[in-house]
Amino acid sequence: MIVSVSIFEFIILVAACYLIGSINWSILVSRVVFKTDIRTLGSGNAGSTNVLRSFGKKAAIPVFILDVVKGVFGYLVGMLAPGGNVTLAMICAFAAIAGHVFPIYYGFRGGKGVATTFGVCLVAAPLATLITMVVVVIIFAIGKRISLGSLIGILLFTILAFAMSYPTAIAAFGVVMTLLIWIKHRGNIVRLLKGEEPKFSLKK
Repeated sequence: MIVSVSIFEFIILVAACYLIGSINWSILVSRVVFKTDIRTLGSGNAGSTNVLRSFGKKAAIPVFILDVVKGVFGYLVGMLAPGGNVTLAMICAFAAIAGHVFPIYYGFRGGKGVATTFGVCLVAAPLATLITMVVVVIIFAIGKRISLGSLIGILLFTILAFAMSYPTAIAAFGVVMTLLIWIKHRGNIVRLLKGEEPKFSLKK
């Protein structure tokens, strides 16, 4: 069997991870602290990068950390559940990311899933993630474009997952997330190809 839990347990675990993932900290912080909706500002994305641009580091750092934790949570739920394994962990992790990207509490309009995916990768494949982080930092240092780092980062992680012989479930997760993140960044891709993607600048 792919997973060694009952159908009922599987549904409960995946649903729980999706619902936790649907807690969008960018939207909550913007509404509670700044009395606005982050989706009406900047890029319109409900993620930590837009929070950073719109409200600064003090707001963005905790949002980023909490988004990362959602990914870690999803992975650990699948690994630590009775009968859990890496396949269940990656499914639960994906459910948490799906919640972040398509949150049921906010009209299914969430973020792009990069920070939450990073959390999953960090605990599922730490060495591949560390190598990816180094490359992404270099790319950002040169180009100052977070979107480019995100796009290349998830693609590189996936390649490394295959090359370093990680479990099939982790490599498959990389493929799925590469597709999802690239689709969510399709506007950024168009601007990058046209040379119109703005460099990162901090509001304050």
